[in-house]
Amino acid sequence: VLEAITSGEQDRILFAVFKTIEHEQMAGMADNLLRAIPHCTEGYLQQAAVGALLACVREDDAELLRESLQDENLSRRAAACRALEKAIGKNAGKDLRP
Repeated sequence: VLEAITSGEQDRILFAVFKTIEHEQMAGMADNLLRAIPHCTEGYLQQAAVGALLACVREDDAELLRESLQDENLSRRAAACRALEKAIGKNAGKDLRP
């Protein structure tokens, strides 16, 4: 089905999914969102994915976020940095220092 959808349609569907996750603050989506971020080639999609991540991230996601700080993809690392601060607050400082 996805092969039959044009790229523009895929982008609109992804955007709608990200906005729904953000609006509903769906817990348990951090891993999926972190994996999706590098594939978002349009800036607005990447921003929507990060917004969804920030809305759904929980303290329980801290270890996943710490692991993502070591990822080779800069976009994923940046998103994980912001999300870790949101998930654990001021305690994120020690994880974010080199």
